Amino acid sequence: MLPVSARAGRRATAFSLLLAACATTAPAPPAGDELEHAEDADPSSPARRKVFDRPPTDDDALAAAFEPERDRPVPPSPAMAPVAPVAPEPPVVDDRSERRAAFAASASALRQLIASGKLEDAREALDQLGRTDGLEPDQRQQVAELELRLAEASNDAKGSRRAAERWLLECGPEKTDACRARALAALSRAGKGKGAGDAARERAAQVRAADDCLSRAETAKGWPPPGCLEGAIGTYRRLGDRLMVARAHLAKGLAAAAAEKDAEAATQLGRAAKDCEEPRCASIRRRALKRLGWHHLRLGDPQQAVRAMLSDMKVHSETLPREQRLYARTSEVDQACAALDGKEGAGACRRLELALNGSYALRDYSAEKSGTELSPEKVREVNEHFSVMMQDCLALQAERLVPPAWETYVVRWAVNGNGRVEQVHLGQKEQEASPLADCLRRQFALWRYPRYEGELQHVEQSFTVNARERRVVNGYPR
Repeated sequence: MLPVSARAGRRATAFSLLLAACATTAPAPPAGDELEHAEDADPSSPARRKVFDRPPTDDDALAAAFEPERDRPVPPSPAMAPVAPVAPEPPVVDDRSERRAAFAASASALRQLIASGKLEDAREALDQLGRTDGLEPDQRQQVAELELRLAEASNDAKGSRRAAERWLLECGPEKTDACRARALAALSRAGKGKGAGDAARERAAQVRAADDCLSRAETAKGWPPPGCLEGAIGTYRRLGDRLMVARAHLAKGLAAAAAEKDAEAATQLGRAAKDCEEPRCASIRRRALKRLGWHHLRLGDPQQAVRAMLSDMKVHSETLPREQRLYARTSEVDQACAALDGKEGAGACRRLELALNGSYALRDYSAEKSGTELSPEKVREVNEHFSVMMQDCLALQAERLVPPAWETYVVRWAVNGNGRVEQVHLGQKEQEASPLADCLRRQFALWRYPRYEGELQHVEQSFTVNARERRVVNGYPR
């Protein structure tokens, strides 16, 4: 049996899931992951496993009782109340590749206008390119560089200085130092022009001094960091360079953690994660959040560790194409979750994830290959991971049943070589077109097993649902 439990106010809800024999050989759990332990010692029997449960939204939202199967007579088929099933959001097709191609073509045309001396046309094209919605960090850098080229072609020293300073504020998240070196070189060139020379040279000197100090802080060992670091942070703040402020706080946090100054490390790492929320700061934020998560785990606080790792996962998901964001779950989240569930009980991490993020992140197992077939161990692992997605369907089914009725359902599905689920069927013919079946099919469309080269593999799972008790308020069921 595969029990799932959730609490709502004073009442408990639970449903039991039974994996078919073809997928229930008990695996040896990976070291350090309590979520993979099977509860049955006998490998020939169905593995009993706890899976994640979804917390209630109010005292009565999930007051139904999903109880394990017992030896009792099967009641007559229950009446069904019209409750609409929950459907996952449809996949969003991201047109990123098309938008990037259009931007590249526009940027290339702008370079040709500048090279050919058609500067008025270039200014108009630059203005249009800069107003493009949803520019990615590397594209914003290109716009700043093109602005600089146009200013230099126009012999506009002040414009060149402004463009070089803007370019500095667009560097990141990748190859930040190389980007800054090119922007600083442009700022130095602007310092040789009339009308902006002194200001440009002074600004270039300030930035280079701050960058040099930060570089020493990032490579230094021990605590405290170089005394010049606070001055560097002040310089970056005056320039509005949030990425470099975050980078400086990250350096301080890492140094404090290495020196086991726990409170200071948590403070500085937390600052680094919050200093800059621009897309160009994603890599710095992720480094800070991951390190903060490991820091809390070392201190024995898995809940704070999960919070940090979930925040890192959210930053990571925002860098992905929209159709990939559902499958943004990271290994760091899984490791922190194992610690939290080990301390507070199975399901604690998924409840916290839902409370913080409003949804669940999944793992795309189809990125893996599994030879000529799927092993029972891997099938159980995937079922365990995705079972949380079924709970809305089961909770709604409990509302459709008329108390005190209960019903047992058998779900069968096939896994194809690409790791996708197909041929989802409920055990009884009259259930095939039910709202529960429709809801489950929508959820199964999101499941991803490892890819393999063999024939379709079939999986079976059963569960029992008890009707949800309804209160009557002013003559209406509630």
